[in-house]
Amino acid sequence: MGHKAATRQATARRVRAQRISAPERRELLLEAAEEVFGSRGYGGATLADVAARAGVTKSLVYRHFESKAELYVGLLEARAAEVIGAVSAAVAEPASTEGRFRAGVEAFFDALERRPFSRRLLFRDPEADPEVAAAYDRVHAAAADALSRALAADRSLLRGDADRGQALELLAYVLKTGLNGLAAWWFANPEIDRDTLVQRAMQLMWPGVEQLRSEGRA
Repeated sequence: MGHKAATRQATARRVRAQRISAPERRELLLEAAEEVFGSRGYGGATLADVAARAGVTKSLVYRHFESKAELYVGLLEARAAEVIGAVSAAVAEPASTEGRFRAGVEAFFDALERRPFSRRLLFRDPEADPEVAAAYDRVHAAAADALSRALAADRSLLRGDADRGQALELLAYVLKTGLNGLAAWWFANPEIDRDTLVQRAMQLMWPGVEQLRSEGRA
């Protein structure tokens, strides 16, 4: 982006920040923070950078967030909730287990495609800051829990396991880790289109899930 375009964008954001409500202003700050943290990482970014990107003063950022860590954690939790919500809504629709699985994978990558900086934010290595590292643990545990509950809807999946709850939890973590890895790989290979990535994910993951379903029906 050229200097003039960046200046116009900052001016537009500053005008917008002056006219909108407090919740809308908070979202404006999160959008700016997403770009800054996504580009520079937690350690390489400052609240002054976020304020400049949003076209507001640093003092206005402090009205909504007490520290850089609080802003980062708020952003991380908000974007993770968006992805989890999109996937949860998608898997509630199709009738078949395979259909729900594909819908969930499609929703996952669609959510990341709409927010490209979220790919860096959600799937980079946790930062050294204890507050931020703990937030990473929480959001990834929430994602695994949501996936485990979605898998549990298929009664034939791992039905014969003596501790089905634990088995579903482990399966959810395996699948989540695989999807997260594909998301990180996609960031490094942006020329790959979303549909191709969905198809690859299904080829790699669905046969194993289907095998576990077949054992449950036996």
